[in-house]
Amino acid sequence: MIASFEPNEDPYEKRGKPSMISQGGKITYTIIYGNDLTVPLTNLVIVEDYDPRMTLLSASPPPDPGTKNVWTIGNLSPGSYGQIVLVMKMTKQNFIADVDGRVSGNGFVSVRRRFATERRPHTIINQVRISCDQFERLGRVETPVRPIVGTTLSFSEHGTGSYESEEVLSYRSSRMKMNRDFDAAWAPSILNLSFGRELAYNSSWHASHLCMDEKRGSIIREQYLYADRLNCTGRATVRSTRLTLDSQSNLSGMAIFEIESHTDDRDALLTSVFEGSYSLRSGSEIYR
Repeated sequence: MIASFEPNEDPYEKRGKPSMISQGGKITYTIIYGNDLTVPLTNLVIVEDYDPRMTLLSASPPPDPGTKNVWTIGNLSPGSYGQIVLVMKMTKQNFIADVDGRVSGNGFVSVRRRFATERRPHTIINQVRISCDQFERLGRVETPVRPIVGTTLSFSEHGTGSYESEEVLSYRSSRMKMNRDFDAAWAPSILNLSFGRELAYNSSWHASHLCMDEKRGSIIREQYLYADRLNCTGRATVRSTRLTLDSQSNLSGMAIFEIESHTDDRDALLTSVFEGSYSLRSGSEIYR
């Protein structure tokens, strides 16, 4: 950013450099101030309002003692100029989550989990205020941050009847892991509502596991459909360089296993479909 503040400027100059940054990138802000009047400017103070997602690496000249964002210039004689150069870095975002649980019972079940490492585009905003006895002006620069096309780990289950499951999930900024076991058997279910009403459910069991790298167009997907009984164990690890999904299942219904990878160097699609009563074991891996 270059923000130029002079009494007779209207509008004052203000632009950003670089015009866009990546996640964790740096921005250099330059504030130029001057006096093109014929009389001195008195009690000149410059105050920076940093974006909370940014960390100050260096400032030249340094701010007032005991502060990080205030420069007391004092009096500025006619024809005098100065500048402040700030180097800031976007704070690295670290996310950590660990989830585990166990459930068992009878009735209607609908479970969905989704974890993703993508980062949506957003904007870094820097503001500066320069004030003196003669005037006050504000400057503002918005710098877009490029999105990150990341990875996704998700699974879902729904149906009616008896159900038992246990899961351990681990989420980090660059890695996600899932260990999950469940056992389900179809049976009709009735939900009791208020005023003596009843709602009947009669749904076979459906489940899915998905590992996806959107940047490289890579997908590992397992789907279980129309199952009267379904016992499944899934182990998945998702990184920016590797997708892994291992599973064992015993079912009466349909199972669809898919692997896709679409890049400039390769274009692959593998699909396996099973319908009936099966015991299945599958191991899939996609890496650079």
